[in-house]
Amino acid sequence: MLSGLVYLPDPETSALCVEYANEVTEAGGSRSSLGPGGIPHVSLIHTNADIDPEVAWKEAAASVPPTVRMNTSGLVIQPYPRTYNGPDDEGPGVLSWLLVIPSEDLLGARAKAMELSWVKAGQKLNSGPAFQPHLTLGISDAYPNPVSLPPEILTRIGIHGRLALGRIGKHGVFQEVYSVSESLLKCL
Repeated sequence: MLSGLVYLPDPETSALCVEYANEVTEAGGSRSSLGPGGIPHVSLIHTNADIDPEVAWKEAAASVPPTVRMNTSGLVIQPYPRTYNGPDDEGPGVLSWLLVIPSEDLLGARAKAMELSWVKAGQKLNSGPAFQPHLTLGISDAYPNPVSLPPEILTRIGIHGRLALGRIGKHGVFQEVYSVSESLLKCL
């Protein structure tokens, strides 16, 4: 089973992501989008390690910051040549995501996540040096017609992210939360 250690955006940002994900992905024939069964998130790491979620969460919560501030800086629409954690018979598609600026805090949290024992024990699936933090909006079958997303989502400043552990499904979708940090003190 694929697990992910992620930051969940604040409720207002999450609602905006879901709203605009549908606009972007529906325009190109949605294959995967945010909403029911697709939780907005910024991944630190995906791994196929065999974990006990409670034990993995205790280790993560003890070493990875419970909160982080994030900023977006634009929409990226790019080819999606092969499926990620999905059926092999699905052909290429188009991936739409919001670029998250790789701040020192976010990169530091990612470095700490990479040192967790259960992360080291499993195959890491999004861990290469070219990894770019992002908020995936969805995957389409074709390039969408031009869409105009408002600045409140394209260049959102001060997104409050809470650390969470959960199940990663088809196309890297965060489908289920096992545990989440309740702390927002550092973000307020």
